[in-house]
Amino acid sequence: MAEYEKRWLKAWNERHLFESDPLKGKKKVFVTFPYPYMNGPVHIGHCFSATRVDVYARFKRMQGYNVLFPWSWHWTGETIAGMSYRLEQGDSQVRRAFIEIDGVPAEEVKKFTNPEYLASYYTKVSRRVVQATGFSIDWRREFTTVDPAYKRFIEWQYLRLRELGYVVQGTHPVVWCSLDQSPTGDHDRLEGEGVSPEEFNLLKFKLGDFALVAGTLRPETIFGATNLWVDPDAEYSEARVDEELWIVSSSASRRLAEQKHEVTPTRSFSGADLVGRYATAPLTGTSLPILPSGFVDAGLEKAREVTQRQLGGLVKKEKLTQEQADARLDEVMGLITGTTSYEGFGDVDFVVEAAPEKMEIKQQVFAELDEATPGHAILASNTSSLSITEMGEVTLRPDKVVGFHFFYPASVMPLLEIVEGEDT
Repeated sequence: MAEYEKRWLKAWNERHLFESDPLKGKKKVFVTFPYPYMNGPVHIGHCFSATRVDVYARFKRMQGYNVLFPWSWHWTGETIAGMSYRLEQGDSQVRRAFIEIDGVPAEEVKKFTNPEYLASYYTKVSRRVVQATGFSIDWRREFTTVDPAYKRFIEWQYLRLRELGYVVQGTHPVVWCSLDQSPTGDHDRLEGEGVSPEEFNLLKFKLGDFALVAGTLRPETIFGATNLWVDPDAEYSEARVDEELWIVSSSASRRLAEQKHEVTPTRSFSGADLVGRYATAPLTGTSLPILPSGFVDAGLEKAREVTQRQLGGLVKKEKLTQEQADARLDEVMGLITGTTSYEGFGDVDFVVEAAPEKMEIKQQVFAELDEATPGHAILASNTSSLSITEMGEVTLRPDKVVGFHFFYPASVMPLLEIVEGEDT
């Protein structure tokens, strides 16, 4: 089969079959594929998506269209520069990923502190893979996002869109990095792919001279509120926010300051100091007790909110009625049980871990799962970059440890990447 593929790849190239030049009077179609980031090699996800583009391009050619299918490599953004910076700072996790996961020789990795070299290395490696796959690309049209001509094209695009009134300067929510003081796109983050800004409604509960401020996605539930929960072990702050006196968690105080609010903290204290007091609810005027909670169900409530929002989108598109969406929500949530301990893991057959992308955290979780689950259970990780072999090393069953990577969003993307460790 490999020889058969090589034969036809050679024939296509010799005949310049996919090179497209302007042909006056012929119908034309332009197709493109989202430029892959060159902070790593192309993977099965790129192949999956690019194949759909290629099928369409070939179909339109068979219909008689003059099809232009170029290819580009994404070199801009924080992704590549961020990995070079982390490597330069001595981040062993990044270095290990380059060497053990991507198979880059150690001598080459030393040069990756230069982001341009890193990008050019992965471009060279990925180009061979894409060409060998046989996509119907006009390789004369290959470029990177730092090529001068492409940069001028983007500049022209924005200027033209501004002239037409489609682009204006203003403010909008972004995912923000407090360390670098800059917005971070989806592929610029070490973890949190698919996360987007969420708009919370702030409800102000009167507490003496202050407003005890709570964030919620469901402000209409205020009419049924029976109490307020606070974390007794968390740190809270009294602060002047936009000329008002608020009580918020200290972490919320910092986030508000990054969202164009004038925030001046005046005092910090433990959440336990709020327990047992009463606050007055907005709109209803009801006096509500403040009770302690470890927020056991916070994860489940988040799952409910995300699912409800997705179903709400289907209702807006008239793909579901509100009654059907409500029934689906109850069905989905009925399949989920929340817990903050490993109690009940003694009879499971399969576990998927989705802890933060840090090897020490992953290994701790896998060591705990190894003790809490029966010996026949498969232990899987949803990691997209860390070594499955290293996770398996902390267990007594490395042969049953595997990567189980869902592509975002998992609810609509019918693709699952199975990654084997050395012992799987």
